Amino acid sequence: MVRPLRRTVLLALVALLLGALALRGRRAAPATAVPEAAAGDELRWPPIEPADRTATPAPAPAPAPAELDPQVAADVAEVPVDAAALAEARPWVHGTPGSCPDGFPVKVNVRSGIFHVPGGRFYDRTVADRWYATAGDAVADGYRAAKA
Repeated sequence: MVRPLRRTVLLALVALLLGALALRGRRAAPATAVPEAAAGDELRWPPIEPADRTATPAPAPAPAPAELDPQVAADVAEVPVDAAALAEARPWVHGTPGSCPDGFPVKVNVRSGIFHVPGGRFYDRTVADRWYATAGDAVADGYRAAKA
């Protein structure tokens, strides 16, 4: 009984000694410390060059039609599109549940990042957040074609 008590007391003393040495080492000033400024002197930062805000980034190139899946391109090619509406409109319109805007047959679900073309397996079930005129426009905005 006495032996385990001695061992515990000895370990506690060693731990206290190591802790005291660690605290003493933290209090010592590092050799690479920044010298304090003399009275009246100010520390100055190097000047920062202003950013050129007039330059605009180049727009991302639109993907070539050859980059699309051949089946997707064939499905979209079969859909009649009103060219006048496409010429005046942006590449997508906001979705309205249950109706397909004229000239915008491609459905996009923004949360999933997937677009569906007419004739696709889940086209009728998809609730569109956006409607695109072509699959290429949807791909250009970062969406991928549905696998089914």
